[in-house]
Amino acid sequence: MPRPFARLTADFHYDFLVSRARVMAASAALLLVCLLALGLRGLDLGIDFTGGLVVEARTATAMDPVDLRQSLRASVVGEVDVTTYGEDGRSVTVRVGRQTGGDQAMLQALEGVKTALGEGATYRRTNLVGPTVGGEATIAGLLTVALALVLIAAYVWLRFDWHYALGVVLALSHDVVAVLGLYALFQIPFDLTSIAALLTVACYSINDTVVIFDRVREELALTPDAPLATVVNKSINRTLARTIVLSGSTLVTMACLALLGGPQLRGFALALIWGTVVGTLSSIYVAVPALMAFRGRSKTADDGREGEDDGEDTPPPRAAPGKAKNAPAVAAGKPAQAKPAAAPPSRKERR
Repeated sequence: MPRPFARLTADFHYDFLVSRARVMAASAALLLVCLLALGLRGLDLGIDFTGGLVVEARTATAMDPVDLRQSLRASVVGEVDVTTYGEDGRSVTVRVGRQTGGDQAMLQALEGVKTALGEGATYRRTNLVGPTVGGEATIAGLLTVALALVLIAAYVWLRFDWHYALGVVLALSHDVVAVLGLYALFQIPFDLTSIAALLTVACYSINDTVVIFDRVREELALTPDAPLATVVNKSINRTLARTIVLSGSTLVTMACLALLGGPQLRGFALALIWGTVVGTLSSIYVAVPALMAFRGRSKTADDGREGEDDGEDTPPPRAAPGKAKNAPAVAAGKPAQAKPAAAPPSRKERR
């Protein structure tokens, strides 16, 4: 980390927790929008999941998308999507939906696409996915994301405590739903590259969260009697320089990839840009408040149990029956002192 930047953030003391209510409300509204987009619009599943054909080529002459789409209608069945990019219009991406008739029909569709592109075309990518492979890819993708979340939560549980693990689960769920909502809201094609983007966002988010949690644990060990909010806020400020440098470098890299990487990598780059932003916010305003809530409730319950145990060890003294009203109060834990016996009367007193 550059020394000038480290000095700049060394004495930076911003109260992140003072605005957590507003940020958490905005985060809840964002998740609601994402869930509505997923429920109403759904994901634009690519051929990796639905089956179909994708051909990327560079033709000998410039191609008109409308004319190319019309010529493909005669040889393929179903939806046909043609995209041209580049200044000369010679770079073409053709997407053909799943054909009725099995693998043989898909091969015929591929020959039809090659015929429509003409001779002299250079093929950069040819991806043909059948319906069986698409279904297997869907199941494998879901299992991969779910297993990754479970293993990450188990790792945090073993390294820290269950309070930390619950905060991580909430933060990761927040990030995954937010990224899926981006795909659904803008209908970005969702393919196997998108699964890689989800896992990358999850790994980035857990990395940032673990760094903050590790500093929180260190501060709690050094100052166990300090208020939890003070410890958490101090820990976030002490890791702020690292968060800014890592997030900033990631955003710059992904912005270059989105602008210069071509249409096939643009969706991946946009997902990582959005995931970096929501992942950084969730580490501070989702995982940390969840840790404070669960740890506070657990500590309160433990204190209550300790108080009950102390009451059982030292029960209050009980007075003898029939003498409760007239008996003097006895200090707890001290035996009552007996009164001295009266002296016998003298001879004069007897007389």
